[in-house]
Amino acid sequence: MDSSQNAPFTAVIGGGLGGLSAAITAAARGHRVTLFEKNEGLGGKASGIELEGIRLDTCGPEGDLAPVLRRLVRSAGYRADELLEFEKSEPQQRCFFADGERFDLVGGEDAMAEALIEFANDFGEGIRYRQFAALCEQLHAVARDRYHWRAGGGSIANPAARAELLRLRAGGSVAQSVRRFAHDPRVAQMLERLCTGPGIAADHAPALLCSRAHTQLRGALEVPVGGTPAVVAALAQLARELGVEICTGSEVSHILGYGGRATGVDVGGQRIAFDSVISNCDALRTYSELVEAPLKRPFRAARAEPTGSVVGLFLRLSEGYPHLAPNNVAFAADAAEESRALFQDGQAPDDPTLQILASPDGRSLSVFAGAPALRPHHDWERQLPAYRAAVLTKLQATAGLDGIAGRIEGEAVLTPADLAGRWGASAGALGGIASRGALLGSPTPANRSPYLDGLYLAGAGAHPGPGAAAALMSGWIAADAADADLRAAAVA
Repeated sequence: MDSSQNAPFTAVIGGGLGGLSAAITAAARGHRVTLFEKNEGLGGKASGIELEGIRLDTCGPEGDLAPVLRRLVRSAGYRADELLEFEKSEPQQRCFFADGERFDLVGGEDAMAEALIEFANDFGEGIRYRQFAALCEQLHAVARDRYHWRAGGGSIANPAARAELLRLRAGGSVAQSVRRFAHDPRVAQMLERLCTGPGIAADHAPALLCSRAHTQLRGALEVPVGGTPAVVAALAQLARELGVEICTGSEVSHILGYGGRATGVDVGGQRIAFDSVISNCDALRTYSELVEAPLKRPFRAARAEPTGSVVGLFLRLSEGYPHLAPNNVAFAADAAEESRALFQDGQAPDDPTLQILASPDGRSLSVFAGAPALRPHHDWERQLPAYRAAVLTKLQATAGLDGIAGRIEGEAVLTPADLAGRWGASAGALGGIASRGALLGSPTPANRSPYLDGLYLAGAGAHPGPGAAAALMSGWIAADAADADLRAAAVA
């Protein structure tokens, strides 16, 4: 599309990673883009938490984030390295186990295999790790060629991807694929976490998610200096340079439509016409709350269950812990019991796995503990003190943060209720609807709305799924689909 007066008008609802990605992509294609964000700041769940003048990260590092960022920014005609500084994280992750053992996940297949042999005291663990890394590389190729960077989700069939997964014997869950190779339960815990991240049950998530571990297993982990808040700032800067009008403090109350097509948005009672609407809200909220009443369709997805959530403790300490790496995980003693509590019983586990992000001086910590998606009986004001105590106990007992309660000088907290209230996450879920089951799992919500022409979904709650890298991909996919549809309509 050109930038003349005939350029299409595109609305983006929500300024999270998916919304910023969609706005950048559409603007680079010549659309006149307006982004509406109800909060005063951009970034959504990736915006970070301000504590005593320091912005603490609310997202852990992901192996695919740097390459996805580079591709997204390059598609808009820029270079990510001109907007952001990247650094290598080594060790990639420091792992603490309930038996008192510690393991550093390092880049490079040879170094990792040798470290696992020593850790597990089993030569076979190193051999099997190499086989698992090879599987992850093959699954990454399937995801790259058949699944990512293309419109999907909903009822869209992907027989080629399914056939590839069956050929690789990867038609089951992440846990099944990992445990084919990792016989030491601690190694299995570590690899499952690497493939899934918080909020996703490894024993239910499709094996295709093992592709997420490919970059880290094969080489160095690149992370943006300043974490995801720095990514948000860089993408917002790029969006403005491309001419995106960013309206913070502007909540969209309804998506308007006529004749089976989205026609605009209602912002504070003002009805504004647009040619396309891209929603960075999850599918449940988009269809049940935002689409105006005459156009509403009940949203249905196979096994539509939300992903899990988290409780975040953001701590400023009087004295740091020098044994912490930038990215740490303290694992639960019983992974099966933790998963059962979170995803079946809907309860906070007694012994949670913790992700611990530490500042260079070790005095600022972002600590994330798994939590169930919101259910009617949950009351986080009542539940929080007990779970906070369990988290602090775990930090001391497993991660070696002795006396941490006495070192806390400042603290902020994030609960599933905060995720729902502040950023509109349905049930406080981290990633919208969970993809569960064999092969590609139950389909994530489609990027193209099956109900309204001209409406598109972006973000972790739509195809290709949860995570910061996937949210960026989803925004690009939604904007690409909107642009292709408008071009086709113009030709017709």
